[in-house]
Amino acid sequence: MSKTSLDISIRTGIWNAYKNKCFYCDKYIEFKDLQIDHIIPESLSELELKELILEYGLNGSFSINAYENLVPTHRVCNQRKTNNVFNKKAIHYFLGLSTKKVKSIREEINKLKRKSFFNQLNSKIVSALEKDYINVDELTKIINEKRNIDWSEKEIKLPIAINFEDGLYDTFSFNKNFDNLYSKQIIFGETYKYINLSNDSGVITRISNLREWINAINNGFYPCTNTDIKMSENVDFLANLIEALKRAKLSKASFLDEPWIDIDNIDYLSPKIIYDPEEKLIVNIQNGESIGDLYRRKQVRLIKTDVFDISIEFNGFRTSISEQFRADLNDDGIEDILVRSWYNATRGSLGFGGTLILTRKSTKSLIEPYML
Repeated sequence: MSKTSLDISIRTGIWNAYKNKCFYCDKYIEFKDLQIDHIIPESLSELELKELILEYGLNGSFSINAYENLVPTHRVCNQRKTNNVFNKKAIHYFLGLSTKKVKSIREEINKLKRKSFFNQLNSKIVSALEKDYINVDELTKIINEKRNIDWSEKEIKLPIAINFEDGLYDTFSFNKNFDNLYSKQIIFGETYKYINLSNDSGVITRISNLREWINAINNGFYPCTNTDIKMSENVDFLANLIEALKRAKLSKASFLDEPWIDIDNIDYLSPKIIYDPEEKLIVNIQNGESIGDLYRRKQVRLIKTDVFDISIEFNGFRTSISEQFRADLNDDGIEDILVRSWYNATRGSLGFGGTLILTRKSTKSLIEPYML
């Protein structure tokens, strides 16, 4: 058991990030049975830890209480491990797995702290309104002024950067000129500097940047081979991203962030998101069922992935989506989510990408696609 006293938000954040499962046996943990283990034991002396870092080739800034070294365990699994130090290969394997969870841990902790802070702030605001220290109009003015300032300076950071010849781009600002991106050399599939497109007459053209892509698509060209189809997702997403950024507006209403809804919450997701060319889910959609309903009846499978927020398997295909940013993107005043999507056959090499706008019309509605 850890000698370090961890804040309840940290313990809960780690537990949530690992989907309430034990790091070592991968079985569900009751919170009352939860212990937080150090992969590299905290019982090591400062000298022993320094020697281990050197011997195992770990980052010199490694900290014994860093999130990548903290994992949720059953009491019995933790006791079974005791203070043993794993061998080098096992340490690198375990730290490789846990490092992938660091982002989720931070997000979970921030959610918990945000909820706690919101509850305290809400109580203070209600009290101030009741005592007439501030009125609703004054409070609304403060909020609107702050929102407009934030919006004018808003930047979005992509989960996965776009690879150009001169470097990776993952940060984009609203209300900016994007002309320089149209002629910038794109790197496709992390290696190639161009892809080939064909038209119905069999003419082939080579494209290497966004401007060439737009001109070719407008003139009836399209990718034909599996490789070109897959790699074209990069430039197609860039085109959709720029168009979305150009028309992004401050939403007047949100049914997505009050309270905040993550797009991996399957009870809020409509089956319309799932790739279903045979329309086998049409009745489920008409009945207002969620992906969560389908999952509990084992009609769909959820697949773990480190690249996408959620991946769903149905009828021989996998649908994967990853959130990019939120704003009013279809000019209806309601907050939407720009999503990068990927569809691939569970058997075989067929796969292709896309871009969706997900929206929720009301608190009673499911999150569903609004096509770009």
